[in-house]
Amino acid sequence: MLSGMLTSSGEWDWGRLEHILPASVLDTLAADKPPRPQYGPDAPGWRWDERRRFTLASAYRSLLSDSTQLRDPKRRIIWALRVPQRIRVFMWITAHKWYLTNVELVRRHISLSDGCSICFKGVEDIEHVLWKCTKAHELWYNVLRSDKLDSFMSTPFDDWLLINLRHKSGPVNPEIVWKGPDRGWVKVNVDASVNSTDNQALIGGLIRDDSGGWVLGFYGVVGRCSLLLAEMWAIHEGLCRAWDTGCRRVEVETDSKEAACIVNRVSHALAGSALVQAIWTLMRQEWLVQVWTLIQFRL
Repeated sequence: MLSGMLTSSGEWDWGRLEHILPASVLDTLAADKPPRPQYGPDAPGWRWDERRRFTLASAYRSLLSDSTQLRDPKRRIIWALRVPQRIRVFMWITAHKWYLTNVELVRRHISLSDGCSICFKGVEDIEHVLWKCTKAHELWYNVLRSDKLDSFMSTPFDDWLLINLRHKSGPVNPEIVWKGPDRGWVKVNVDASVNSTDNQALIGGLIRDDSGGWVLGFYGVVGRCSLLLAEMWAIHEGLCRAWDTGCRRVEVETDSKEAACIVNRVSHALAGSALVQAIWTLMRQEWLVQVWTLIQFRL
């Protein structure tokens, strides 16, 4: 099993792995913690089941999801909308990220730069074109502050779209307030992002005391992985930094509800992952740890 690819200290034996695996696979492997006895037995797992066990139902669901676009839930939602056909087409193309953005042009070797030529801030992917660009943000700001917008929203999907538009564009008068932890505690805010072109994951976070004073900041590159796994790495790194700093009463705050559910054992997803087992092992040490989501309720 994988335990044969570890060094005597329990880390990945990169010198050995580099001779048998391509760079893309090594980046993916770097995002997984090496198996250790305290994390459970080193055993294969079925990726399409949250408990990592093979079932006919999970196999059927995986085949069904990959079989045809006709079963794509976006197809059922978008083409059922009572809107002009051009809007359905626009939403369909957007949902599948088929626009020729600069990121896509670079991927096709048509352009040399993937940067935005309008605001010159960040890469021009589909999210940048629709939300992140300063011109796009200005457009949504002017649209969403109009009192007439709610009158056009009549279906459940319209309500969902309106909520997401306002979430993406931010409130008309944004006021960001950091809520401090209880007295004697520290708060660890963590976050992660994954590059849409190569799946390279970045994590970062900071630790502040109950008065908002700076304790520690950190960031790092994880490797190639999903956004959920990157969020789990951010929580793991935040816990490690808090422990090493001597903090013994810690609140961890993440914007990933799914990651918080896994850490609090509400969800069984990734339960067989060595990374999740490592987080649970950290939380069993002699300290008090709470994991929250940004909407400030305990799971």
